[in-house]
Amino acid sequence: MMKLVDLRQMMVGTWQSMDDPRFTREFNENGQAVDRYASDDSATTHGIWSVFVGSHPPSNLKGQTFQPEAVYVVLMEQGDVLLFGLVRADQSHLQMIYLSRGNMLNFSRLK
Repeated sequence: MMKLVDLRQMMVGTWQSMDDPRFTREFNENGQAVDRYASDDSATTHGIWSVFVGSHPPSNLKGQTFQPEAVYVVLMEQGDVLLFGLVRADQSHLQMIYLSRGNMLNFSRLK
């Protein structure tokens, strides 16, 4: 299994949704995240992201159930906490399950 720090570094960049190419999600090195939709500034959302292993969730997520060996991404945007199960992250693809809805999100790297 890849180290968490290496996995986090792999995720840094801009990712384009394979389901809706007008949507991009940017994960920055400094922990900032930016969601953009079709160059519409009013649809741009800023947040904070992090990656964790289910056996060591962040303190603000204690009380929720996580698979101990699974890797998760948490994205905090405008007061919302979005949780994703990380399925795949490599140089060209990012695949996550949005846990609230159970739907798979597929991204390809833009930069």
